[in-house]
Parts: sequence; structure tokens; C-alpha cells
Amino acid sequence: KSAKQPTVKDKPWRVSNTSFPSGSEFLADYKGKSYSGIVAGGCLETSDGSKFTTPSAAAIHITGSNTNGWRFWKCKLPGASQFVLIERLRGKEH
Repeated sequence: KSAKQPTVKDKPWRVSNTSFPSGSEFLADYKGKSYSGIVAGGCLETSDGSKFTTPSAAAIHITGSNTNGWRFWKCKLPGASQFVLIERLRGKEH
């Protein structure tokens, strides 16, 4: 019998005391445009291919100014039906 080895793509994205599972979808609206990302390889990968280790770094990448990523991004966890502000998911393992 062979156990499936987790790949780097299966790694959750850990930010301080919060964990987002691989495949979690991220969404943000800024100045009339929608931005998206997905958790892959232990980080947030935005639709332009950039990779981030914190929500704020990803938000600043989009806005060009100091932005609190916890209040900027919404997340849809695997199996969930809707996006929620990630500030509401803070401090939990998902």
C-alpha cells in the first residue's frame, strides 16, 4: 500500500495563527475591478502570478498603498458556498 505523499501544492497558507487550506479562493474589489487569488504551495498566488506570504502584501501589490489585507480580501474555503472577509476567519485553522 502506498500513502499519497502531500505535494508542495497541498500545503496550507499559514499567516500568524490562521491557516487557509490549499485551493482556498480569494477575491477583492478595488476601484471597480475584481482581483482574485488562490492558495497554492503555502502562499497566496494572485491572478497575475505573484506570490505572497501575507494578505497585506498582496493587498499592497494591488492598491499601491498601505492596506490592511485582513479587511481587503474575501475568501471562499474549499467546500464553502460563499466568500467571507478573511478578518472573520482570523485566528482559526481551516
